Amino acid sequence: MLFFDGSWGALALLWESFPFLYGSSAAPAASAEEARGLFPAGTVIIDADHLRTPAAAYAPGTTIRVEPDGRLGVHRSGFQDQADVLLDRLREFRSAIAVLDGSTSTPLGTAYLSTAVTEDGEPTQLLPETRIWLEFARVPNKNEDGPRVYDVLRANVGCNRLGAAVAAGELLTDGRIRIDGLGGTQIGCQPPLRGQEEWFKTFLTSQPSWRLNGDELTLTSGSTTITLLDRSIAEPDFPLDGTRWKVVATITNADLRQRDHQPMQAWLSVDGHRLTGWTGCNELSGTVTRNNTELTFTNVAITDHPCPPETAALQTAVLTTLGPAVTYTIDHNHLTLQNPTGTGLDLKAI
Repeated sequence: MLFFDGSWGALALLWESFPFLYGSSAAPAASAEEARGLFPAGTVIIDADHLRTPAAAYAPGTTIRVEPDGRLGVHRSGFQDQADVLLDRLREFRSAIAVLDGSTSTPLGTAYLSTAVTEDGEPTQLLPETRIWLEFARVPNKNEDGPRVYDVLRANVGCNRLGAAVAAGELLTDGRIRIDGLGGTQIGCQPPLRGQEEWFKTFLTSQPSWRLNGDELTLTSGSTTITLLDRSIAEPDFPLDGTRWKVVATITNADLRQRDHQPMQAWLSVDGHRLTGWTGCNELSGTVTRNNTELTFTNVAITDHPCPPETAALQTAVLTTLGPAVTYTIDHNHLTLQNPTGTGLDLKAI
């Protein structure tokens, strides 16, 4: 990586001879040598700050180190404030340019589902009813400390939700997934599932190589290869309209889910501007308008049957959710509705 404002052709031999080359083509003030015409303005002095005269006229600039594998680090923190902020910006810039370049595609911003696993060239079967799910995302850092933006890896192979976050631009460098470790939920998996999860965690932390070919992502580490497909193709989202969505959980405080031990019988269905459903003990109807992210429910009415205690709370949750500015997201066969107060419903297509 080069940042320069002049001709570097004369330094070609040095670039070929040394693994790293440091220098500066500008300074706060002209040196005595430059003033006497001994060096043209902008001459690069490599690792020779002590030779500059007068020394007080100069302050060393921040020098960024580029490792052979593409990782960036601060080699020397100079007179610029917040060298770590500069480093974060460079990482984000490098990552953004790689995407815009067109010659380098990236899985960032996409979720994937496994289609095949091989070890030593032979197919390996995951446990029944399990599948590898991977998602790569870029998210802002909500804390004051640390990088401004994170690149995040999220994963699941049938039990715990796993995740890791690194500075933006550092997750997918040099064709490898680079994470130091994985955090996640602490669900107690049964031994076969726990063993599969530990195998997958070891794979992800071994810096596997990644290769993207259209919608197919291939990860390789040692003799193990995992092939995955863009989730939107492997499992397309169900349409909002014409699907009967069964309530599987109620949401309070934006993220707290309450699931019943018995299957909930409440359901909703949207067809254009028409809403129909069942609250668990009463029929429901209403009208719907929408944009790309929100639904607005109006004229919601129900029949007038008394509800037993076990369904009264569910009916209240359904009616409380169905109002103005309800955000909705669909993830394959799951629909989430949430109103501005943080109350909502988790629903599943049936």
